[in-house]
Parts: sequence; C-alpha cells; structure tokens
Amino acid sequence: MLLAALLLVPAALVAAPPAWPPAGAAPPSLLFGPLAHHPHPGDPGLELGTKHVADETLDLLAGRSGAWDEVRGRIISSGGALHTSVCAWGPTTEPLAQRELATLLREQGLSLSVEAGSGFCGAGSGAESAQRDLGRLSGYFAAGGKVRFWHMASSFSRTHVGCANQTLAVTVHEAAAYAAAVQAALGPAASLFLYDALPHFAVGEKWPQNPGGPRAQFGLELGSVLQQLREAMAAKGVVLHGYWAGCPFECSDEYPFGDGYKKVAAAAGLVSSMGLKFGKTFNAAAAGNISSEAYYRATLEDFARTSAEVPSAASGEGTLSYVMVASWYRYPTYAAPEDTLYTETNTARAIFRQIRNKTAADS
Repeated sequence: MLLAALLLVPAALVAAPPAWPPAGAAPPSLLFGPLAHHPHPGDPGLELGTKHVADETLDLLAGRSGAWDEVRGRIISSGGALHTSVCAWGPTTEPLAQRELATLLREQGLSLSVEAGSGFCGAGSGAESAQRDLGRLSGYFAAGGKVRFWHMASSFSRTHVGCANQTLAVTVHEAAAYAAAVQAALGPAASLFLYDALPHFAVGEKWPQNPGGPRAQFGLELGSVLQQLREAMAAKGVVLHGYWAGCPFECSDEYPFGDGYKKVAAAAGLVSSMGLKFGKTFNAAAAGNISSEAYYRATLEDFARTSAEVPSAASGEGTLSYVMVASWYRYPTYAAPEDTLYTETNTARAIFRQIRNKTAADS
C-alpha cells in the first residue's frame, strides 16, 4: 500500500501554474463539503457526526472556523457549490439553523449541493424517501434556500444490501419515482445525479467491481444501470444530469484487477459517451481514519493519479466535469482555516490550486 510511503514525503504547495486539465478540456466545477464524522461528545444517542456536520457547516460559513476565502472564491468562480448531507439537517437540527444556512449561503453567493436518498426497498419506497429527505430541509426551503445539485446517494448499493432479492427493474422504478418527486420540489434549476460507489460497479467487461464479502457482490454494471435509470427518469419527465463517483484513494490504489485509476478513467469515458456528466469526490478511507495529515496526503495522491488518467487514452473523450473534496471519515479534525496544514479546506485548496480556472470560453 502506498499510504505509508506518502507519509514520508514533505508537504508542498503547488508552485507552477496549473496545467490541468489540458488544453481543449473545460475545467471542472469545484465542490467542497465539511462532512468529516467527528464524535459528538455529550450526545451519545446521536448518530456519529450528524449534529456536528451541521454545526461545522454553519461555523465555516459564519467565519467562526477561520478563513477559507480562496477555497470559497474558487468554488463560486467555477460554478460549484458547498456540499452537505441531508442527514445532517434533520430532524435534530432546529429550523433556526436551517434559516441561518439559507441566509449565509445567499449572502456569500454560494450554491448548495445535497446528497440524500438511500436504498429503495419495495413499492412506494422511492416517493416516500423523497418526501422524508425534502422534509429534513423544510426550514431551509421555507427561508428561500435553493439547491443546485441533488445527489441520489448509494441508491443501488444500499438497496442491494438492504433487500438483495429485489430486481434491478424495481430499484430503477423506485429511484425514478424518487427523482421525479425531488425535481418537482426543487424546480428545473436543480441538477440530479446518481452518486454511488464506483467500487460496487463493474465498468464494462474489463473492469470488475472491487472484491468483497458475499454481501458485497452487487452484480451491477455502470453503463446498464445508468441507461435504465435515465430512461425511467425520462419517462417521468426528469433528466439524469450525470454520475458522481464515490471512490476513495484506497479503492483505486488497491484495486486487484489492474490499474484502479484506469478504471476511474474508463468510467469517465463511459459516462461521457452516454452524454452524461462525470464527477468524482476526492478523499481517503483508511487514511481518513488515521490522521488529518494522512488524509491530506492520500487525498492529494488520489487527485494526482486520477488527473494523470482523466482525460487520457483510457478515458477517451471523458473528463471530470466536477471535482469535490469531502471527507465522511473521522479526519480531518478541523474544516478551516485554509492556511493551516491538514485542515479540510487546506486539503481542498491544495487540490483546487492544481486546476485551471474557468474562463468565459469554458462556461
């Protein structure tokens, strides 16, 4: 494993002007999410990290965590967003916190990206899940809050684990019903993605899913799932904007069936060939449970090795339309300041500085 070697390399800032993506490829929109799952002392009955994520998001936006002006500016200028999980905002968070979220985002010119959804087990589960997820942000919507990106998170992975005997056709039907209800509530300005773990999918015949135990044999092929979901959503008048890959550093670094980063590239090429947008979240799983420094180094390595392959011959015409830095692990310990080594915004800044800014020609 590469992680031990990475910890021996001195941390360094990017000195040369950014040259990625190469000429001819539009730079991606940038997203950032302060989502690390820190234990929340004094509230043992609360799901790990749930309350803390909301508090930390508000502290970041209000400037209580320290400066993150560069990261925020790069997000805004790229057409990106601040990212959060719907689970962080209800039902335990007060409406006042959601109103503050709407106010702070509006004042700072930031859009919001939301990951939500779960497994869809049984008839009616999609519509029911949509109403539950939308209800978690009712205070935010009541305060005039808008959503730019909505991610249907782990819909197929979690369904397999929760009800393995359900057919793919039923899951697709319920996911489309979920998407239709969400789109109707958010309006046409919101873009919907499938956000699911790339390790749980095969990409064509060449790139099998990552290995795992019996419950991890998903039997899912990315292109087939996306095609069926897109058609089911279109039948309800809803557009699938793209696929967003959850794929931490270790999932690519330790992929046993070849170069895991070429699998990421193949996924980017496949998604692009379907006329969909491809996004990826950059983070690190094992490193994210070791230390903030380990997370920083492995996450930067994840970006370096991905950007070496996307775009490339392995990805064909595929590229990264969206780049997000977000941890759902125990580290980094702090979201900001961005000029303090190994905070979450410091990690994001180190990656964002390697990416060319968007220009009018790229918009």
